[in-house]
This record gives sequence, structure tokens and C-alpha cells, in this order.
Amino acid sequence: MIRIRAEAANRFDASLLHYRVYDALGDAGRIRQLVDVTEKVYQLEENKVSYTDDVRQAAFSAAEELDDKIEDVVEAQIATECATFVKDVRADWFDVPERPMDDEAVKAAFDEACAWLTDHPDAAEAAGIDVDEFVQSNNGETEK
Repeated sequence: MIRIRAEAANRFDASLLHYRVYDALGDAGRIRQLVDVTEKVYQLEENKVSYTDDVRQAAFSAAEELDDKIEDVVEAQIATECATFVKDVRADWFDVPERPMDDEAVKAAFDEACAWLTDHPDAAEAAGIDVDEFVQSNNGETEK
């Protein structure tokens, strides 16, 4: 699970977005559940004593398919985090004394979040985000 979180977070150069994605995936119970199930299915595939080759092959195929689905769920979670970050910026969430942020860091993360959503429309759609409407909802501009 740590590897999944790190790989997802490392897709982002902007530290605000990097840490947001890393933290969100740590709290994503459904991803943890999928990882646990996939690991158990891989263990079943490795058990040469208790299961026939055809059962082990079926387990391996199922585990591989689950692995692919985990990536889809991770990308949908990333899309959610990017969209939430953009909404927070547009709502001036970072512009209060209790949450002082470097404007350049916020802008860099904002731009990267918009770009990621635009470049990953399937993940955004899986998260229930209409990318065209979302990214352009600020009078056609992607700036704060």
C-alpha cells in the first residue's frame, strides 16, 4: 500500500498536490481492501500443494485483473483530490490567515491539478467529474 501511495504521489511535482494525494490514498479504505484481497488471491495462486494448476491459473488471472482495477480506483481517487484542490483554490480556501500558503506553490499545484484532470478524462469520469465543465467553469480560464 505504501508503494501505491508513493507512486501516485510521485506523479506530481507540486508539493501541495503530492502530499494531498499521498495522504488521501492512506485514508482510502476501499483501496486497502482491494489490495488485501489481491494479495490473498496471489497467495492462493502460489499454493502448489493445495490447489490444482487450473485453480492456481484462475487465481493468478483474477489477481492480475484486480491489480488493473486497483490502478483504476487509485486514478479515480487522484482525480477526486485534484478536483477538490481546484475547488478549494477557487473558494479562496488558502487565502485565510489560519492557512498561510505560498501563492506560487498554490498556483503550481492548481495548474498541475487542472492539467492532470485534462490528461486523465477516464479517471475523472470514474470519479464523477466532467472535466470540460470543471476545468472551464472559471470563465474559460484555468487560473485562480
